[in-house]
Amino acid sequence: MRSEKKSGERAHARLVSLGGLILAGLIILFAFLTYDAFVDPAPNHWVQLLLASFLGIVLLYGLDAWSESLSLQGTDVVFNSLFKQKRVLDLCRYSEISIIHEGLNQEKGVISLLFRGPEREERFSLGPLWRHRELENFFVETESITKACKLVSSVR
Repeated sequence: MRSEKKSGERAHARLVSLGGLILAGLIILFAFLTYDAFVDPAPNHWVQLLLASFLGIVLLYGLDAWSESLSLQGTDVVFNSLFKQKRVLDLCRYSEISIIHEGLNQEKGVISLLFRGPEREERFSLGPLWRHRELENFFVETESITKACKLVSSVR
């Protein structure tokens, strides 16, 4: 028998976001510059290598940012990503979760999560493809699923 998943048990980074638009612009720019460097009749191999390397780095960064997800497993919040280390945080050890927006736009941008407890503090950054409102909804649902009282204390 399969158990039905609740709506707030999983949150993903999204390609359709302000960060996704900026990342797509960088990829298009580096792709065009790399193409232009390779079709040049007098090729400069160092420039080709440098541009191809930048394009590869931006593509890998975008792939990693797109693969980020948060999920709720019991009382644990699990952060997964393609290239970053998996992190598991037990919500019972923390009394407060702060969602800190690092960018200029309050709806979309680079976001950090700060988990505070009596003994420890954990902080980690999320990539540029997260939607602030969806992340906030994930933690509001997490509060109701785990029956915790007001974990998400502030949004800055």
